[in-house]
Amino acid sequence: MRTIVILLSPIFALILNIVTFDFFKKRNRREPESIIIKRERLILINITLQGILAILCQSPTAIILYLTQVYSLNIPNIYYLTSNFLLFSHFGFSTLITIMFLKDVRKEICKSFNGYVDHKLIKRFMKI
Repeated sequence: MRTIVILLSPIFALILNIVTFDFFKKRNRREPESIIIKRERLILINITLQGILAILCQSPTAIILYLTQVYSLNIPNIYYLTSNFLLFSHFGFSTLITIMFLKDVRKEICKSFNGYVDHKLIKRFMKI
């Protein structure tokens, strides 16, 4: 059961990203100049990049785990090290991608409080 979950998780992530991409693509056709759509495009780019990274970096680890558990193969340590490097570098790259989009997220949060609170307080807190 555990190996099935390990093997299916990258596939599930790919399906989820395709569905999300299709949803945003249909909305972009309806209202191409909307500010909300422009924000959603940035979110879509972020989700797509992180999804592709997840599939590319987690698949080798899942395959090696599957082969060692099901077929009891002796796989050389270099393959384990390479797959672990890819897996853990994925977390670093995902964090980097999120940080790249963070300034846009901060601006959107600031805009969402428009009329409710003092903008100077929000800007000081978020250091925009």
